Amino acid sequence: MIETREAAIDSAIECLYRAVSNDEEWGEALLAVGRAFDSPRASIMRTSAAMDAVLDIREVNHDPGVKRLYEQYYWAYDPAQLLTRTARLGEWLNAPQLFDPVTTPQPEYMDFAVRGGIRFVAGGKVHEGADTATFLGLQRPRDHVPFDESDAIVFRRLHKHVGRAVALSADLRRAELSRGLAGAALDALQFPVFAIDAAGKLLMANTAGDRSLREGSPLAMRQGRLHSPEGDIAGRLAGALRAAASRRGSAFSANVRGTIWLLRVVPLQEHSAAALVYANTPDAGPVPSRMLTSLLRFTQAEADVACMLADGLSPKEIAYERDVSLHTIRTQVRGIFGKAGVRRQADLTKLLFSVPRIHNDMAWAAD
Repeated sequence: MIETREAAIDSAIECLYRAVSNDEEWGEALLAVGRAFDSPRASIMRTSAAMDAVLDIREVNHDPGVKRLYEQYYWAYDPAQLLTRTARLGEWLNAPQLFDPVTTPQPEYMDFAVRGGIRFVAGGKVHEGADTATFLGLQRPRDHVPFDESDAIVFRRLHKHVGRAVALSADLRRAELSRGLAGAALDALQFPVFAIDAAGKLLMANTAGDRSLREGSPLAMRQGRLHSPEGDIAGRLAGALRAAASRRGSAFSANVRGTIWLLRVVPLQEHSAAALVYANTPDAGPVPSRMLTSLLRFTQAEADVACMLADGLSPKEIAYERDVSLHTIRTQVRGIFGKAGVRRQADLTKLLFSVPRIHNDMAWAAD
């Protein structure tokens, strides 16, 4: 019996660390933890440090509907909170009277326990961070035996491993989310962005950058490195990359078959010898006029006039184009300047062109 339980504990530890890098393994990990405790159900709950909010729950062999009821309602009535709110890290918590329908101080919780087929509950705090607390919960049905001291021994063997695996998994998920969001932010930009190392090897490109590389202008790939087939750019790019390796940024422009390209090479201070390369053309227009109605609270007529001003038209030319009086346009221009907080047409143009262009702008234009 002892050997069987020892094998179950070893298996649980192995499964826990396997789940760190693969969320799909957590179900098997919790099953393994449950087997170590001879408990058909196990769960891991992360809460805020103050225990006033549930952040997430991993569980096995619980009905999804019952789980939602617990998160949304019954958690507030869980008698286990009488223990967990003051629990020490690594302390085994087992108070059968709290979950006995006759003696429980939270009779409303029994509605949930009956639905979930739960009679005996035990567990403890397995990890605490600056902002979170993590608890291992074990649940047995009515036809099972209560938890006892032998389960406390298993908990003392396993709790550090459970806590460490949960913390590592959460850190990994945050890092993956951060990378995913950073990638999505770069992909939203309409101009090419590249990340390179000191030798010019391409580390990453956003969607616009990938498209630019396929078209081969102004930058292209050669033996895994970023370079330019345009003579006017190649030498200056090489110099900019050398400067970036010395933590100095560079910017230059080049005319490629009639198109002006503006390039910036920016060293990344937190990553040794890595740099970002931005490539853009100055012919991008201002944001869609529909966006300005939300961004600056323009009326649609004001937004249309603002875009025409940004295109360099005078009030007289705008009045002619829109077939309205010059007085009407001047009135609208005063309203535009007031809402935008500018005094000159040049300042308005600068403001409108400073709004980053992203791919979602097309949704505004299509509205």
